[in-house]
This record gives sequence, C-alpha cells and structure tokens, in this order.
Amino acid sequence: KPQVVPICTECLGTESCNPVGEAESLVSCYGCGQSVHPSCRVYSPELVHYFEQHGWTCDDCKPCIVCDESPSESEKSEDLLVCEYCDQGIHYSCLSPIPEKRPKVWNCDDCRLARGMQPNGNIKK
Repeated sequence: KPQVVPICTECLGTESCNPVGEAESLVSCYGCGQSVHPSCRVYSPELVHYFEQHGWTCDDCKPCIVCDESPSESEKSEDLLVCEYCDQGIHYSCLSPIPEKRPKVWNCDDCRLARGMQPNGNIKK
C-alpha cells in the first residue's frame, strides 16, 4: 500500500481543517495514497462509510467497470464517468451504445434501479 498523502487534493486542507474550518477525516486512495475530504467531493455519509469499510480509489486509479483499466493505465485519453451514488467509473467509450453527448452527471444502472429509475442498459460487463 502506498504512503498516504495527508493533504486533501481538492482544497489542500488537512484532517484538522476542511474548507469550512472544521476537523474532518480524509479518505485515501489505496492505489496511490492521494487523499480527499469527503465533503470536498460531496460524498454521502453512506458512501463514506462504504469507503471506510472497503477502501477508496481516486479517479486516476479507479478501474473502469467494463474494461477494468484505470485512466492512468489505459490507452484511452479520457476520464471516467463516475456514478454519483456508488463512485464506480466507466469510460464514455466503453458504454454500448455510446450516448450522443457525454453526460454531465452519470449513474450506473444498479444505482438507477435502486432509486426507482429506468436503467440506461448501456453497460456491458
């Protein structure tokens, strides 16, 4: 496991001081050690609890749920779309069929179903 960087990559604060001046624990990437305040990423309390139990990966180390390559190891020169509910990622080009426009907010089909929404049906694992 890499050495943890004890500074939030979003606000440059520490565990003793987040953007609103309060103490807040950092979550650290198990791939590279980079850290963030959950509030800087607007993570829900449920998602923070999940990260505390199972670990967190930053967007550069997060694997695509289809091709299993992270942006840092992929030949694709694109960032992942990241589900706002579960934090899983997918390359836009791994969606099938690919939407005409890259969505600003993306939710995986599992999270869409769990919230009573229709799945997009374009994730082929």
